[in-house]
Amino acid sequence: MAEISAENFERLQEESGDWNDKKQWEQSKIVFESFYEYLQEKGLKEPTAAEKTNMVVFFFMKFVFIYCDEVESMLDVDDDVVRMFLGNWYIRKFFSPRTKEINKFLVAIADFYRYLHKQGFFGEGSLMMIKEVCKDREWFAARLKGYFDSEGADFEDWIMDYNYEF
Repeated sequence: MAEISAENFERLQEESGDWNDKKQWEQSKIVFESFYEYLQEKGLKEPTAAEKTNMVVFFFMKFVFIYCDEVESMLDVDDDVVRMFLGNWYIRKFFSPRTKEINKFLVAIADFYRYLHKQGFFGEGSLMMIKEVCKDREWFAARLKGYFDSEGADFEDWIMDYNYEF
């Protein structure tokens, strides 16, 4: 496998301002493939390694690279981006969001950044921030519950909290 470079982590933006998922995939897939191999080397069975990798791919290709204009690289993701993804976007976009799925995403994202740290791409302080947000399962469960329980102004406040649409 080719060596990962800083370019492989970058979010692509066409001159027209449009996002091209095929070009982004070609640029970034080496990172995802390397993560998958790392998981298998750690002893995870193929289905588990594939599921975690697919969740990380989904996080970047369906959310970060599309909705987070301020994030120029996978290495720029912070706790607010994770909260925006699983504490707002995911809950609003999926027909029946579940805490179990949110928790699986949290584990996959934490594993991904742990892997990047071990490879020397992601700093210790940034890793600690990602790990802390990914451990905050109660907050995400409360966000999911709040989405279905809120009405009127409370619902508007819920939407605005970690809103991905500015």
